Amino acid sequence: MTESPSTDALARTLWDYMLLGHELAQSDLILVLGSNDVRVAEHAAGLFARGLAPLMVCSGNVGRLTATRFARSEAETFADVAVANGVPRDAILLEPRATNSGENLAFTRALLEAPQEDRAYGSIFSVRRDFLQARCGGDRR
Repeated sequence: MTESPSTDALARTLWDYMLLGHELAQSDLILVLGSNDVRVAEHAAGLFARGLAPLMVCSGNVGRLTATRFARSEAETFADVAVANGVPRDAILLEPRATNSGENLAFTRALLEAPQEDRAYGSIFSVRRDFLQARCGGDRR
């Protein structure tokens, strides 16, 4: 009789599959996807401070895990955290409507394509919870 894999081994397999391991590169914009974990915004602020992009979009409405935790939308909360960590307020755009990863991308695209936004964005990278990498448009090259 063979032993079945342990729960930890199965979890590691899934975790390794979900992590894409992309290298960061200089970009035009950091897209920060909201969640209940403000460390995402802190990490994004650190990447901004390293000069990896001159602008940030914080995206996210109120979710079931943040409705009682944050006083405002995830986007506004994350923007406040980024500012507290050194990102200038005028370097942050807000997208406070998204309630899932697909909406984060769609609503941010609409925001960036709006007529009043006169910047061009050739490259964007996103910062979000680790387990969301594969869900948010990554490839497995």
